[in-house]
Amino acid sequence: MNRLNVPFAALLIFTLIFGLLAPAAPTARAEGEPVPSEELGWVLVSNAAELIYIDQNQASYLDRNIRLTNDIDMTGYEWIPLGGNDAEPFSGIFDGRGHRIEGVSIDGGSLQFVGFFGKLTGTVRDLSVSVQAAGGNYAGGMAGHLDGGTIVRSSAQGIVTGGNGGPAGVSAAGGLAGAANGNSTISRSSSSAAVKSGQADNQYAGGLVGSHGTGSISDAYATGTVANSEGLFYTAGGLTGQLVFGTITNSYATGAVDAAASSTYVTMGGFSGSVHFEASIFSSYFDNVATSQATGAGDSTGAAALQLTGLSTADMKLQANYGEPGSNWDFTDTWAIRPGVNGGYPYLRPAVLTSDLPRALKGEDYSQTLEAFDGAGGGLNWSAAALPAGMHMTAAGVLEGAPAEAGEFTVTVTATDAGSTTAEAALTLHVDETAPDIAGFDIGPGGTVGSTKLAATVSGPDRVFAYLLGDAEGVRPFAGSEVPSEAVPYSPGADIWPVSAGQILQIYETDGDRRVWAWSSVRIEVSHLRDEDPPTAGSVTGTVYGAGNTPLSGAAVSAGGIVGATDAEGMFALHGVAQGTHTLAVSAGGYRSYSAEVDVVAGEVADAGRINLTVANVPGSSSGSNGSPASPEPSAPNELAIKLNGLDARVPVKREQESDGRSSIRLAFGDELLRSLFAAGDEAVIEVDHDDPMVKADLSAETLQSLLRSRPNGVIRLEVNGAGYEAPLRLWSSVRVGATATVAISRPSAAETARLNEELASQGYAMLAEPMDFALYMDGTEWSGADGVYTRRTLSLVTAVDSDRSTVAWMDRDGRLRFVPSVFEKGKAIFYSPHNSLYTAIRSDRTFTDAARHWARADIELLASKLVVGGTSPDKFEPDRTVTRAEFAAMLVRALGLAGKLGGDVYSDVRPEADWYGGAVGAASDAGLIEGYEDGTFRPNASVTREQAVVMLSRAIRFAGVQLPGADANALDRFSDQASTAGWAKDAAGQLLAAGIIEGVDGASFAPKQLATRAQSAVLLARTLRYLKFIDG
Repeated sequence: MNRLNVPFAALLIFTLIFGLLAPAAPTARAEGEPVPSEELGWVLVSNAAELIYIDQNQASYLDRNIRLTNDIDMTGYEWIPLGGNDAEPFSGIFDGRGHRIEGVSIDGGSLQFVGFFGKLTGTVRDLSVSVQAAGGNYAGGMAGHLDGGTIVRSSAQGIVTGGNGGPAGVSAAGGLAGAANGNSTISRSSSSAAVKSGQADNQYAGGLVGSHGTGSISDAYATGTVANSEGLFYTAGGLTGQLVFGTITNSYATGAVDAAASSTYVTMGGFSGSVHFEASIFSSYFDNVATSQATGAGDSTGAAALQLTGLSTADMKLQANYGEPGSNWDFTDTWAIRPGVNGGYPYLRPAVLTSDLPRALKGEDYSQTLEAFDGAGGGLNWSAAALPAGMHMTAAGVLEGAPAEAGEFTVTVTATDAGSTTAEAALTLHVDETAPDIAGFDIGPGGTVGSTKLAATVSGPDRVFAYLLGDAEGVRPFAGSEVPSEAVPYSPGADIWPVSAGQILQIYETDGDRRVWAWSSVRIEVSHLRDEDPPTAGSVTGTVYGAGNTPLSGAAVSAGGIVGATDAEGMFALHGVAQGTHTLAVSAGGYRSYSAEVDVVAGEVADAGRINLTVANVPGSSSGSNGSPASPEPSAPNELAIKLNGLDARVPVKREQESDGRSSIRLAFGDELLRSLFAAGDEAVIEVDHDDPMVKADLSAETLQSLLRSRPNGVIRLEVNGAGYEAPLRLWSSVRVGATATVAISRPSAAETARLNEELASQGYAMLAEPMDFALYMDGTEWSGADGVYTRRTLSLVTAVDSDRSTVAWMDRDGRLRFVPSVFEKGKAIFYSPHNSLYTAIRSDRTFTDAARHWARADIELLASKLVVGGTSPDKFEPDRTVTRAEFAAMLVRALGLAGKLGGDVYSDVRPEADWYGGAVGAASDAGLIEGYEDGTFRPNASVTREQAVVMLSRAIRFAGVQLPGADANALDRFSDQASTAGWAKDAAGQLLAAGIIEGVDGASFAPKQLATRAQSAVLLARTLRYLKFIDG
């Protein structure tokens, strides 16, 4: 034999690394285009039409995980090698699940890579292919080029013929892979394909791999013939044509190695044609009779190890001959040898691939086909032990029947191959039982109008009830399953309100662990509802007159927490006032406030009659425009009784009138009085109980700055009729010395309140607190110098709240309500805002049909009800769609309660006035939450990765003035993919991990490059807001 052209062997590996130019791939056609279904991240393929659809649309599938669910016959189709050539390599996972694809026909023409896969960098497992492949510089039954990928428990059959490489060209052909390098892995795999290299000056042919570089082959074999075409150099072996750098362990070859065609330089071996560049072969064998080769390696110059043994055909079929010193052949878990299987040569043992069984339901038909690797290739015979009564295993591996008992069963399944070799697995089968009907269940009208009530009997001493009311049909739950988190505790006989005919009411019997043990469901009918209600509230009416004995419209009227306004005739009617004695209060701009006691009887009208308001004495000029606190001189100085730090006090007061007609009072705090408020501590509390709509407190900026030096944490808290404003002294640290600072709290006019209430109701919101305006002034002009600093405010609630469905809100310039960071406690809404505006508390109840059963439903509905996130349509949220940079910026701005910032072209691709996200992007950029790209763009429609989201969230927390825990340098080591986290994101990720805001994707990885979804964004924002204490929880 002539020596291999060794320099060209190295050149071949170089060519595989850097590639060759390839022509466009041919086009295949199939009848129809059924798109394969997807489940839990896997593309599921069940027939030839679905497989050919993937082949014709490769760009969408080359990085996906694909799984076969059946054997597939591709006869009659023309197959395009999957990946490589003019496409990206296949980099996903192709899981055959023990199935076989047969009838694969490939006419490679002038392609570079030919095989079921053209170029493979991903993983193929448990797949058998039968091919007729012709063409390609690199041709293999499974893959033309295995480049750093993995093939495990897989096999190829048929014929592989390399393409014509021509003068100075290459043809590398193998039964499984034409070429393998890049630290690729082949294990527990085989080929029986007949291999022939194409006409080229440099030919490499191997029963398993034509040319093998860096990487490994273990527990593999080849039985197919190996032949050549006319050419200059021909290197061939029963397993590999050439082995360069790589390692082969526990493998064998039996196919005839032939050089029938004319070649000038021929190097052949029964196992490998050549072994060079410190390549190694351990514990491997070849049939020196069947291969027609006396030596295992034709040329082993430079080999690092060559543990290669040639045996006769008879000796190759004796297990004892594979136990030589140093051998580690495993005939317990890996190999088997039987006279009637694989021609008597060793073959690979079967393996059960099914690891999880779908849950079964007691009394319901069940069918699940088990999957396994069949190394013998002759079919498997299945059996099972410890099945529940009513179920059995068919010989074909179908677990079927109707289980007669519920519970958890450990089932032992056994797959027996054609050589009687077995594989076992212990699988857990959960047999569920649906919850029975609730005993004594009945439904009837409740005690109040629009309500219903239920009768039910518990089945045990620790059992209670809970209910769900909605529009969706109920699904009977499993006994022992968890009660939905949104289910409301219920005592039989209690009213359920409000309820509408047509709604679905589900009732659960549950225990202390919130497990379901019985269930009933009913569609509400009219007969189930109370259509009349014994009254518990009454009405208050009256007529208000002003100057000139004329009816006064727009006057604010309230009693018992019910607020209203007079109409054009001066009349008012307050309905739903609770029974009892209440204060009837009436106020109007330019008039003195009126109050009187009124007794309300349930079901009756208390008529207050005629109410005459007295014109307020307001001498001098009126106030400035837009509510700015102009200072008209009263005719005589006055004092007002208030509380300072909880003690009774009197301070100078001026009475004024605003441009909109509202009356106001201005409190003057002299230098000495202001200093005395901080004598005992850092907090000065000013409490005012007065009917005027606006209360202002004038403070000396110079005194405030002096106090700041001695009280750096000092705060002035103005409280007016239940509303409070905490203003830190540091707000005025840099204002002009000699200026007058003013803190103001006011309620809008009755007409404005009525308009706001009407607008809220039209948008589906309920008002929970009287709206109040908070403002700061400097020398009579509204001052925005404190914007960006979160200050604490309070509102008094007029009704009980559900904190998950309620929030404080402000209305922007477009009339849209905006979230304000807020929590609720003891009848108050406590909120934190970085700017001044008109605020109120509202309730809403947002739900989305496509999030109803989503894992993130609770946080999505929570933030939607709090106005932080919105749907993509009235009833759709698209939780699993990736979130864009514009969407995430808008979410951050809303979560922080910031106002949109228009004007100024911050980024070249964002139009501040025209794009819906323009104001949010401007505000986020101004707050330092986001950054653009070096080319001056923001790229609003680009998706956000998880690591990008983490960095933006950490900036948001810092903007809110809250300190994150220090980042542990090793915090991310718990994640297997921590090395792929960008350096600029590691500190933020470590801090948010320590704060409990982020978690791993599956407990083991962080997935920093994974695109964040809208659902994930909602969950992260909810955790961030809880961490900031910007929402309850």
